[in-house]
Amino acid sequence: MDENYEENNVKLIDIDGLKLNRKNYRIYFNTGITEEQVVKKLFDEEGIVKLAESIVQYGGLYAYENIIAVKEGDKNIVLEGNRRTLAIQCLLHDNFVPEDYKNQYSKIRNKTTKEGLNKIRRVQVFFVKNREEAIPLIANKHFGSSSLSWPSASQWFYYKDTWEKMGKDLEKSADQLKANKNDIISSIKYINILIYIRNLNLWEQNDLNKEINKNRLDYSRLTRAINIRDVKNALELEFDSYYNIKPPNTMSNDEFNCVLFNFAKATLIDNSKVGINTRTPTYKIVEAIGSWKKEYVKNDHFLHTTSISFSGNVKDNKESQTNEKPKQKSIPKYFENLTCSINDHKLLKLSDEISKLKIENYSIAASMLTRALIELSLTYRIKKKNLWNEFKNAYKGQHSLSDIISFSITNAKLLFNDPNIAKPIGYLQGKNGYRSYLNDIVHTKLIPTPGQIETIAADTKELIQAILNDTA
Repeated sequence: MDENYEENNVKLIDIDGLKLNRKNYRIYFNTGITEEQVVKKLFDEEGIVKLAESIVQYGGLYAYENIIAVKEGDKNIVLEGNRRTLAIQCLLHDNFVPEDYKNQYSKIRNKTTKEGLNKIRRVQVFFVKNREEAIPLIANKHFGSSSLSWPSASQWFYYKDTWEKMGKDLEKSADQLKANKNDIISSIKYINILIYIRNLNLWEQNDLNKEINKNRLDYSRLTRAINIRDVKNALELEFDSYYNIKPPNTMSNDEFNCVLFNFAKATLIDNSKVGINTRTPTYKIVEAIGSWKKEYVKNDHFLHTTSISFSGNVKDNKESQTNEKPKQKSIPKYFENLTCSINDHKLLKLSDEISKLKIENYSIAASMLTRALIELSLTYRIKKKNLWNEFKNAYKGQHSLSDIISFSITNAKLLFNDPNIAKPIGYLQGKNGYRSYLNDIVHTKLIPTPGQIETIAADTKELIQAILNDTA
């Protein structure tokens, strides 16, 4: 085929002239991700290695499978065919391949010749005028029950994204997607629930990476449960006019988040014998939700989480709860025995004073000293690692604790030798993080209890002690 071939908006172009779409519905729907992150996620979750092997065996792409792209500025952005584009680009350029996959890709590359690689370099691309024009083309291919269908979360997000592109007009969205309006509304609600759940700051990082952030996770247990009226009422799950989750007036945001977190964990992570499955009776789910609410109150209105066990062999009759008493957790002892061996006068003085504080008598003072200890410790670490100028360039003007925490999270690999040491920083940030709670004590009428401040100390003490001993 002539290299200048062009017919009906289909062009034959060099694969290197295409850019991956960062807003890739298959793998992710957070803003601000880099192309490197898109590549890694596609390799980890979307079988790029296997696809590359298939392309080499066939000698290229199937003639009827045009890549769909749109020209934006001077870039050709792939809207459909990101996996194929990446698979071929990585065959041509070893430096595109993530380190974990280089050996596998090298073996595939060795199965072809230079002529074979040149043959797959040029691909047919169908260019659309804008992203909206591609909506029905993509929906037709990736929705339904075919082998090319996207996972549920990707379909939900595509519905929501199309709805937003159509000015949140359901009629226009339904026309573009050739879909039922009720299906679009349900999809928008589902994806908003999932986004809300993913953004809860209660998750262990391992659960986020290996389970919750994966679009191919099975969501059927969650969607089945929330479509049961009694379960939805027990969760007090409500939505605003744009189908965003609206925390109920009868619960604080923290309590609602804790209940929803436990519900998500039971339906998305816990296996079917321990968590909620599609055969768990409604009354069992409602009882569990009630237990999570009581547990929240019992734990002094703070961010504690528990799990509920469900019988593997579910019966129709109600079964009595186990009489086994839960093991009592040892109560953390604030910052007793905190030591400081670094050459910083203020931290030396503060760590000495805070280690002697009797928190049961001075919970407000302890909360303010805790906030100061966190801020000074992280600031010391940033300066210790010669990143202070970089921090000041990133956050102009007067610096806040929020800025310091955000910088520490972003640059954790540079600041800390052990990633596990840095993990507590994640507890600090976010709407319901410890930083926000400590700020409320300073700026509102909130009076903390000793137990609440002890919990913050227990979660951050290992990190702070490592910084003060220069072992972080």
